[in-house]
Amino acid sequence: MKKRPAVKRHSFQILFICSGNICRSPMAEASLRSRIPPDLKHVVSIKSAGIRAISGVPPTAEAELAAKLKGYSLRNHRSSPINDLVIETADIILCMEPNQCDYILTRYPRVASKLFPLKAYAQGEYDEIPDPFGFDIHHYRSTLELIDSELTRIEPVLWETIRQKIKK
Repeated sequence: MKKRPAVKRHSFQILFICSGNICRSPMAEASLRSRIPPDLKHVVSIKSAGIRAISGVPPTAEAELAAKLKGYSLRNHRSSPINDLVIETADIILCMEPNQCDYILTRYPRVASKLFPLKAYAQGEYDEIPDPFGFDIHHYRSTLELIDSELTRIEPVLWETIRQKIKK
C-alpha cells in the first residue's frame, strides 16, 4: 500500500487585530477565510483578536448582518483578547489601525517584521479602517466594503508570500 505524503496543516497563521474583536477583525477574518486559494486551504489559519477584547463576546448584530449580506458567517465567532501565544505564533499580524500596531509593538517588539496596519500591507497607505462600533448597519457595511477592498488589493502579495514561506 502506497503511503500518502503528509499534508502540512495550518503552518501559516494570519492574525487580524482590532479593539474589541466584535466588529472589524472578525469581519476581516471571515472575508479572508472565504478567499483562501484551494492549494493553501490546509496550510493557512486565520484568527482575530482584540487589544481591549473581553473573552467570549459575540460579534455585534450589525457585524453579523453586514457579513451575512456579503455571504460570510460570524455565527461561531467569540471575541478573544490578544495574548503572548496568539501574537508569537502569528506569521502576519494585520491591525485595523496604526495605533493598534504601535500598542502591540511596545509589548512585543520582536514581532515588528510581521506587524502591519491592514491598509499599509503590500505598500498601501498608512491609514486606518474606521471602527463602526456604535453606528448603524450602513457604517458596518461601508467598513466591510473597505476591508474587502483592502483584502482584494493585498491578496496577490499575501498568497505569494505564504507560498514562498511554506516552500522553505
